Amino acid sequence: MIFGNLGNMGDMLKKIKHMQEEMKRVQAELREETYKATAEGVSCTVSGDMEVREIKIDPAVLQKADASKLEALVGEAVTSAMHEAKSVAKGKLGRLTGGLSIPGMF
Repeated sequence: MIFGNLGNMGDMLKKIKHMQEEMKRVQAELREETYKATAEGVSCTVSGDMEVREIKIDPAVLQKADASKLEALVGEAVTSAMHEAKSVAKGKLGRLTGGLSIPGMF
Protein backbone atom coordinates (compact mmCIF):
# COMPACT_ATOMS: atom_id res chain seq x y z
CA MET A 1 0.00 0.00 0.00
CA ILE A 2 2.97 2.37 0.32
CA PHE A 3 3.06 2.94 -3.43
CA GLY A 4 -0.71 3.32 -3.71
CA ASN A 5 -0.55 6.95 -2.53
CA LEU A 6 2.04 8.07 -5.10
CA GLY A 7 -0.70 9.24 -7.45
CA ASN A 8 -2.06 11.53 -4.74
CA MET A 9 1.42 12.88 -4.11
CA GLY A 10 1.82 13.64 -7.81
CA ASP A 11 -1.44 15.59 -7.80
CA MET A 12 -0.37 17.44 -4.69
CA LEU A 13 2.97 18.40 -6.27
CA LYS A 14 1.14 19.71 -9.34
CA LYS A 15 -1.12 21.82 -7.12
CA ILE A 16 1.88 23.19 -5.23
CA LYS A 17 3.64 24.08 -8.48
CA HIS A 18 0.50 25.81 -9.75
CA MET A 19 0.17 27.74 -6.48
CA GLN A 20 3.83 28.86 -6.71
CA GLU A 21 3.27 30.10 -10.26
CA GLU A 22 0.15 31.98 -9.19
CA MET A 23 2.00 33.54 -6.25
CA LYS A 24 4.74 34.78 -8.59
CA ARG A 25 2.10 36.26 -10.88
CA VAL A 26 0.31 38.01 -8.02
CA GLN A 27 3.59 39.31 -6.58
CA ALA A 28 4.51 40.78 -9.97
CA GLU A 29 1.06 42.35 -10.15
CA LEU A 30 1.51 43.85 -6.68
CA ARG A 31 4.85 45.40 -7.67
CA GLU A 32 3.00 47.41 -10.32
CA GLU A 33 0.13 48.59 -8.11
CA THR A 34 0.44 51.74 -6.02
CA TYR A 35 -1.36 53.00 -2.94
CA LYS A 36 -1.43 56.61 -1.79
CA ALA A 37 -2.20 58.15 1.57
CA THR A 38 -2.21 61.79 2.64
CA ALA A 39 -1.82 63.43 6.04
CA GLU A 40 -2.46 67.19 6.12
CA GLY A 41 -0.54 68.03 2.95
CA VAL A 42 2.02 65.23 3.08
CA SER A 43 1.42 62.33 0.70
CA CYS A 44 3.12 58.99 0.32
CA THR A 45 2.81 56.49 -2.51
CA VAL A 46 3.92 52.90 -2.00
CA SER A 47 3.87 49.85 -4.24
CA GLY A 48 2.01 46.66 -3.46
CA ASP A 49 5.33 45.06 -2.53
CA MET A 50 5.88 47.70 0.19
CA GLU A 51 8.38 49.96 -1.59
CA VAL A 52 8.03 53.70 -0.97
CA ARG A 53 7.74 55.20 -4.44
CA GLU A 54 7.15 58.86 -3.65
CA ILE A 55 6.75 61.34 -0.82
CA LYS A 56 5.37 64.79 -1.59
CA ILE A 57 5.08 67.71 0.79
CA ASP A 58 2.86 70.68 0.06
CA PRO A 59 5.00 73.85 0.32
CA ALA A 60 2.35 75.40 2.59
CA VAL A 61 3.01 72.65 5.14
CA LEU A 62 6.71 73.56 5.16
CA GLN A 63 5.84 77.14 6.05
CA LYS A 64 3.51 76.18 8.93
CA ALA A 65 4.96 73.02 10.46
CA ASP A 66 8.05 72.64 12.58
CA ALA A 67 10.36 69.66 12.13
CA SER A 68 8.62 67.40 14.65
CA LYS A 69 5.17 68.08 13.13
CA LEU A 70 6.52 67.39 9.62
CA GLU A 71 8.13 64.16 10.81
CA ALA A 72 4.84 63.05 12.35
CA LEU A 73 2.92 63.82 9.14
CA VAL A 74 5.42 61.90 7.00
CA GLY A 75 5.21 58.96 9.39
CA GLU A 76 1.41 59.03 9.31
CA ALA A 77 1.25 59.14 5.50
CA VAL A 78 3.80 56.34 5.09
CA THR A 79 2.10 54.15 7.69
CA SER A 80 -1.34 54.63 6.15
CA ALA A 81 -0.14 53.84 2.63
CA MET A 82 1.74 50.76 3.88
CA HIS A 83 -1.32 49.49 5.77
CA GLU A 84 -3.46 49.78 2.65
CA ALA A 85 -0.86 48.03 0.46
CA LYS A 86 -0.41 45.27 3.05
CA SER A 87 -4.15 44.74 3.35
CA VAL A 88 -4.59 44.35 -0.40
CA ALA A 89 -1.55 42.05 -0.68
CA LYS A 90 -2.79 39.93 2.21
CA GLY A 91 -6.18 39.56 0.53
CA LYS A 92 -4.75 38.62 -2.86
CA LEU A 93 -2.12 36.22 -1.55
CA GLY A 94 -4.47 34.85 1.11
CA ARG A 95 -6.87 33.67 -1.58
CA LEU A 96 -4.06 31.59 -3.08
CA THR A 97 -3.10 29.97 0.20
CA GLY A 98 -6.67 29.31 1.28
CA GLY A 99 -6.17 31.35 4.43
CA LEU A 100 -3.02 29.47 5.46
CA SER A 101 -0.63 31.70 7.36
CA ILE A 102 2.78 31.43 5.74
CA PRO A 103 5.59 32.93 7.89
CA GLY A 104 7.24 35.98 6.35
CA MET A 105 4.53 36.55 3.77
CA PHE A 106 2.94 39.57 5.49
